[in-house]
Amino acid sequence: MFSEQLEPHRLAAARSYYTLGYRLDQIGPMLGFSTRSAYRWKAADLARGIDWDYLRTESERINRGLLVIHLEQRLGEALADDSLSVGDRAEAVMRLSVALQAERRHLAKLREGAAK
Repeated sequence: MFSEQLEPHRLAAARSYYTLGYRLDQIGPMLGFSTRSAYRWKAADLARGIDWDYLRTESERINRGLLVIHLEQRLGEALADDSLSVGDRAEAVMRLSVALQAERRHLAKLREGAAK
């Protein structure tokens, strides 16, 4: 099988890069193998029950969740920051609120996709 011909650390690196959002045509050359090999190893892993697309989606969901938590904390800090002028505080709250709403929508879509 193709994935067994690759050193385990390179296969793990390819899987990790894919999980982080890199495309297969980027991963192969980065690790010194062809793009076709990257596709074959991804397919071979899937046949063994390791779904790279699922891992990528879960990683993104977790990272988006952490970002939402961070934005919520920053929003609370902006609301409590007495050193900011009223205008600066209002602008910070507005920008953080917009970013927070966008991230919550994206996270909800990821959760819906995971539930299917």
